[in-house]
Amino acid sequence: MAKPRTRSLFAEPAPMVDDRPLIQHWRDALKQGRLKLREQYFARPQAAVLLHRQCRLVDSVVRALWEAFAMPKSLALVAVGGYGRGELFPYSDVDVLILRREGDAEDTAVADTAISR
Repeated sequence: MAKPRTRSLFAEPAPMVDDRPLIQHWRDALKQGRLKLREQYFARPQAAVLLHRQCRLVDSVVRALWEAFAMPKSLALVAVGGYGRGELFPYSDVDVLILRREGDAEDTAVADTAISR
């Protein structure tokens, strides 16, 4: 009978893939998107439109990273705070919550690894 897999808190982490190019790509996309939003805002200042578009920009980056890191389908990513309300101010922090099933240590380890990247 096979021994169940467990993860020790003190185990050596698995070697990480160099994700720097991927992360830099999305940082650049976010920077360019913010510049475009700034230009649009100064051309026609509408705060509510800016906040909504800022959320859509961040959504696109967060979703792309979630998919790129192949997050398990059993996890859910939930926007909270201003981001969750659709009122994300430029350069504001992005608050998210990752939900998982209770006792699902394997998916938690995947999420921990992705977050630490």
